[in-house]
Amino acid sequence: MTLIARPATPGSWCDTNQRVTLEGARALVAAGYKGVGLYVGLPGNAIGNDVTAEMLTMVTGEGLEVLLFQHVRGQPPAHPLWSPVDHDGAADAATAAARARVAGYPDTAHIAQDLEACDGTSGQVIAYCLRWGRTMVSAVYGAMLYRGYATVASDRELYELPDHNRYASDLGDHQIPVRGTCYLQTKYNVDVGGILKVDTAIMRADLLGDVPTICAAS
Repeated sequence: MTLIARPATPGSWCDTNQRVTLEGARALVAAGYKGVGLYVGLPGNAIGNDVTAEMLTMVTGEGLEVLLFQHVRGQPPAHPLWSPVDHDGAADAATAAARARVAGYPDTAHIAQDLEACDGTSGQVIAYCLRWGRTMVSAVYGAMLYRGYATVASDRELYELPDHNRYASDLGDHQIPVRGTCYLQTKYNVDVGGILKVDTAIMRADLLGDVPTICAAS
């Protein structure tokens, strides 16, 4: 089996920060999901439940597509907000790309930056995002942005980022100008077969007719 990068299949998707077992993958397929968002970590983070080569091969082998997200920087409730001036967007993106590559995530597939719970100014947020996106593209992955709550930067500013070219939204259905979003979360903490808790989503073409490039089995 070979892992390839190709456009995502529209329909029911989900994401989870739990470790997906074979039983869990089969439960997702039985529940009608086309794909699942899995996670890569931040600098200094242990692998924990994040994607591994074994997990990626197993999940795609069951017919699911995979889109990778990087964990958010904030850690509620103790540290609900994070400041972009305290972190390096380039280092964070480089870690995400390196861990994706070790797992076998194919070149050109998108990795999503989880932007939410920000402190500071819009200029500081955008400077962080610029470094994140530039580094991700240099690593031969696509730069996607998950627009959550408290981004500080406006939707217009997020659209004008030069390297991010796909957008996801939390339940707020944020309206990114011109492009819109291709991944919209619909419910949080949904039980799947008593095995996994997931956040459900709809994968769809954005306003320009595009979907993310994801990982699938050939």
